[in-house]
Amino acid sequence: MQRGGWLASGFVAGLVVAGGAFLLLSDEASRAQEQARDEALKAQVDRLEAAVTKLSTLANAAHAGITSPLPVAAMSPPAPAAKEKDPDPAQHQAIADADAMVDLGLQSGQWTRTQQEDLGGTIAGLDVEEQGRILARVSMAINAGQLKFDPRR
Repeated sequence: MQRGGWLASGFVAGLVVAGGAFLLLSDEASRAQEQARDEALKAQVDRLEAAVTKLSTLANAAHAGITSPLPVAAMSPPAPAAKEKDPDPAQHQAIADADAMVDLGLQSGQWTRTQQEDLGGTIAGLDVEEQGRILARVSMAINAGQLKFDPRR
């Protein structure tokens, strides 16, 4: 009888040790997964911070009337030789159309979701600097109270 008790105690002790080892190993695996997830989130936050910094620089430059701020040029990759040419007539027309859309909004004092979508389609083919300049005009007008944004229309 005592032998059966020792056997049962040994079995239970073995289960406890095996369960503890399993918990220890699963805890290490979850820590590794958590660390990988933290690193991925940190990389995303770094990319978002860089994008916000660049957008802020573009908006500040447009507000100050600077067409090519040095910090943005320093952050941007060098432009290929083909981009150094004057924009083609289609781009000139797209820039004129986008500026006209913003001017119409400023005249009416209203800016709707539909106008924003139309503007987005018009400036889609423009370079980032020109897009930033045009969008900064809208943002500054909304912030200055010259435009009232109505997301329902």
